[in-house]
Amino acid sequence: MKVSRVSVRTNYQVKGKDTTKVYPGSASHYPYVPGCSFSHSPVKEWISSPPADNAQSETIWTAACWGSSWDERERVWGDYRGFVGGYLKDE
Repeated sequence: MKVSRVSVRTNYQVKGKDTTKVYPGSASHYPYVPGCSFSHSPVKEWISSPPADNAQSETIWTAACWGSSWDERERVWGDYRGFVGGYLKDE
């Protein structure tokens, strides 16, 4: 059963194969189960150092469901090809 869905997005500009600017990212969530609450830290954005040269966005999610809680770091990155990768892991 799916309890929730969280996502963080990155928006950026490229010139050729170089990331030239990262715009403000965003984070959103959808709780599928009543009684769960979610919040997130402000989204941080940056360009990774060469040669990776990826646009990156990250947030820390905090959730509480049925008396337990957790914190997870979600990060995504992209380059001139579009979405490259991401993860959600324990903080």
